[in-house]
Amino acid sequence: MGVAHFVSGRFAVALFAVSLSIAASPAVTRSAWSASANLIYSPVPGMAVGLEYMRAQRAVEDSRDGAMDRIQFSARYDLSFTATSES
Repeated sequence: MGVAHFVSGRFAVALFAVSLSIAASPAVTRSAWSASANLIYSPVPGMAVGLEYMRAQRAVEDSRDGAMDRIQFSARYDLSFTATSES
């Protein structure tokens, strides 16, 4: 499940979540979930920078489990962008 929202012409926010629950043999995933949120900022046309936080957990049938936290940064520049002047 995911939701994206454009806060303004310069900001965009996205939220995502997924969950899984199954029953199987040992060493097989019993349950897992992850969620993330990101913010993308476009200071000028053709350029954007973003920050994302992700959290995930997994449990297997033999009672082992683990978790992950991740912070990710991105930058994008559109090399084909051309500014148009208003006359």
